[in-house]
Parts: sequence; structure tokens; C-alpha cells
Amino acid sequence: MEGCTFARVAFFVCVWVNPLFVGVLSGCWRSFSKIVEDDTYELTYVIDGQFYKKYEIEPGSTVTPEAAPEKAGYVFSGWQTVPSVMPEEDVIVYGSFIPAAANGIETVTAPERVTDDRWYTLNGLRLNVWPTQKGLYLHQGRKVVVR
Repeated sequence: MEGCTFARVAFFVCVWVNPLFVGVLSGCWRSFSKIVEDDTYELTYVIDGQFYKKYEIEPGSTVTPEAAPEKAGYVFSGWQTVPSVMPEEDVIVYGSFIPAAANGIETVTAPERVTDDRWYTLNGLRLNVWPTQKGLYLHQGRKVVVR
């Protein structure tokens, strides 16, 4: 409210007594309208640059982040900069969707436990017997060092 020194009552008096005086206050209108209308501020959620939801919240109230939205074929990245307590100003919270298969991995599954007694080199060559040379080998799905 820089440059605005009018009290709530004075603003109403100016508006009703001299409507032309409102033009002088146009620079302060947004600040005064916020004070006069109510004591809430806007918490706006934006996803990928598009408006998603808006809430009017009183300052000092606990803010519970909006539940993660869903979009077919995409994963939600999460909300950024959600305040835990609503400040005395409007807040914009951003989020975005990431393509689900952006890295080529669509699902992650645990493989079945390998129970065979086969040994492999790191190149994938199968050995017929227990390795006798020093090195790194694969056995039952795990890396094994032979010394």
C-alpha cells in the first residue's frame, strides 16, 4: 500500500461524497479493495501454465496442499512452494505433468529370485564350473568377487 495513507472510513467517505475523487485513488484501489472487501487472500494453483483451482484463505490459516491431480499418460511432478501457513498476500502455487514413459521405463517389477547355480562373466558368458580366475562374476543374480 505504498503511497496510500487513507483509513478504511476515509476511503468510504471519499467514494460516497465525491465520486470523481475515486480516480485519484485508482493506483491504491487494489490495496484498498483488499482491505475493505474482506480479510482473505487468494491461493491459486497453476498446472503447466494453466489455471487449475483458486481458494480464498484467511491469513494465518493452515494451508493443506491440493490433492495431486491425474492425467492419463502423465505423472504429476508435485506442488512447488505451498506455504504451510497462509501469508498476508496472494500466493500462486505451480505444478506440472511429466510424460509417464519419458525415460522409457513404464513399470518397475521385482524379478523372481534366481535359484540356479550358474556363473556368468560380466560379458554374459556362462561358465560351466566355479570360476577359478580372480575377477568379478554374476551368480544367482548378484555380483560376486573371486579373489
